[in-house]
Amino acid sequence: MCIRDRVSTQSTWEIWQHFSECGKIENVRIVRDRISRLGKGIGYIRFADARGYRAGLTMTKSKLRNRELRIKKAVEPKRLEKKKKKKELKYPAPTGAAQRILLKKRKKGSNQ
Repeated sequence: MCIRDRVSTQSTWEIWQHFSECGKIENVRIVRDRISRLGKGIGYIRFADARGYRAGLTMTKSKLRNRELRIKKAVEPKRLEKKKKKKELKYPAPTGAAQRILLKKRKKGSNQ
């Protein structure tokens, strides 16, 4: 499960406590900037079972530190790769004459 936009100031422990009523939590992760270590406003929660996961999804718009949380279903990296491959097959890269036309347009745009 993915929490968006409101997680920058919360600690993993606060999020863990907030969602513990939904079910057993395996992991909480807040995405942080490498250098400043400040949260980027997105976090992930992994529940032990599907029941906790579904209960967690219902907590959209719940408040944590007077901030409304936006919760969405997280997509597995493998599924994202499949989507990218499908898109590439659906819209293949231009070849031949189409590729030459695109290159000319790009060159004209960079010269102006």
